[in-house]
Amino acid sequence: MKSIELFAGIGGIALAAEWAGIETVAFCEREPFCQKVLQKNFPGVPIFDDVCTLNRQLLEEKGVIEPGGTVDIISGGFPCQPYSIAGKRKGKEDDRDLWPEMFRIIKELRPTWVVGENVANFANMELDRTLFDLESAGYKGQSFIIPACAVDAKHRRDRTFVVAYSDSVRRMEYERQPQAVQQSKQQELQRKESHESIMSKPAHGCHKTMADTDSAGLEGTNRSELESSDVARCRSMADTENQGDVRRHWIISNDDRSSGKRSHYRRGTETDDGGQRWTPEPDVGRVAHGVPNRVDRIKGLGNAVVPQQIFPIFKAIMEQEAARWQGHL
Repeated sequence: MKSIELFAGIGGIALAAEWAGIETVAFCEREPFCQKVLQKNFPGVPIFDDVCTLNRQLLEEKGVIEPGGTVDIISGGFPCQPYSIAGKRKGKEDDRDLWPEMFRIIKELRPTWVVGENVANFANMELDRTLFDLESAGYKGQSFIIPACAVDAKHRRDRTFVVAYSDSVRRMEYERQPQAVQQSKQQELQRKESHESIMSKPAHGCHKTMADTDSAGLEGTNRSELESSDVARCRSMADTENQGDVRRHWIISNDDRSSGKRSHYRRGTETDDGGQRWTPEPDVGRVAHGVPNRVDRIKGLGNAVVPQQIFPIFKAIMEQEAARWQGHL
């Protein structure tokens, strides 16, 4: 299977796709540093720098696709700033909302699969619009919220993933039927009611939320204390006396101090052998001297998709495709 990745960043989605046996045949990424990372890790794969000008004609001219052809998957983590709780959350009113451009390319190329990624708050703001758009183009979509700690990461990092599928017959039927748009609107209303019902229920087995939505400058901030489970390997203690101050404590025993090894997390008092908690932050300067492209690296990592987080989706797509083709034999 072949894929085009939009808003590629440093290639987290492409790496996960490669693990699943999917070839990425083109990237779209405008940041020069990220382009260098992609060129290093995916040599020879063409990189386009503007999603607003990317279209079928350009892809055909560069030999990415055959004339009149397509790819199996279009994926992309479209910019999260319009939906992030750290921003103003203007959604589709934000000029950085680039989902319409991704959707335009989807309609031009008509891939079998679409995989989108965004922040968790995207599910509360623009998920319904995205699923409606996909349904209007003949796709059946489903959303998932997967935390990075579910794949043994040491941080929470909830992310919304949208997976959509359509075979060629279904797409052609939608193109011939104008009433499909009206049907999609009715389905949209039903899904929205169902989505609101699900979102109103507390999460099970992952975290307890202590919300502080009224604090100045912290609109929508969630302070989470993760449950003790295999999924939640990372744990935090919310300091409710200080806005936004989430302290991470590790207890280190006397025997481990010299080696610097971390022992298991223990909540509450000190260890029986007199061990002391690590301070919330090491007593060192924040500026790293002599690290080239430090800001670009941090930005790239901050915007990246954790490959292990999205890999199960690509694996499931490959398994589904294998089963579908076996059924045709």
